[in-house]
Amino acid sequence: MKHSIDGSTGLFARRLRSGAAGIAAALMMAALAPPAAAQGFRAPNVAVNQGETAVFTITLPSRRSHAVRYAYRTLNNGAKAGIHYEGKSGHVVFPAGTRKARVKVKTYRDRLFTNATTFYLELSGLETQLVSLGGSPYWTHFFRVNTGDPMNLPPSKTVVGTIRAPNYQSQGCSAKC
Repeated sequence: MKHSIDGSTGLFARRLRSGAAGIAAALMMAALAPPAAAQGFRAPNVAVNQGETAVFTITLPSRRSHAVRYAYRTLNNGAKAGIHYEGKSGHVVFPAGTRKARVKVKTYRDRLFTNATTFYLELSGLETQLVSLGGSPYWTHFFRVNTGDPMNLPPSKTVVGTIRAPNYQSQGCSAKC
């Protein structure tokens, strides 16, 4: 004897497995099931030892049929550009069909530097690539995104890069503090 999803073997369960009633029950179960967790826009903070390269991996919630890009720039916090890390700016581009892109920031060794210090990576100026009637691609801010929907892209985001000194141990700090 076949069992239903809930393990019952009664007449009601057998009827649900047959014909249109079974299809209707399957649709109802699918509608009542909790939705799969949406993967939103991700740009996590990064921690590296001094002298290493901080790699910021930015992940879009889904692949896009068109390219998008963010302007980025590094900003001083405790760490100073040119002393603790390589200050830079530019664009991080997600070609059509991709979800991930990276921004790499080189950090420097400093013998006087004995504590962890931080800098910021600011993402802003979200743009979409469109194609003109003449066939040439161009970037535009015209298509704004709905920031209330987790599947859409935020217009800006700031993440933190932490540079650890040699032998730096913070209370409760793991290898990825």
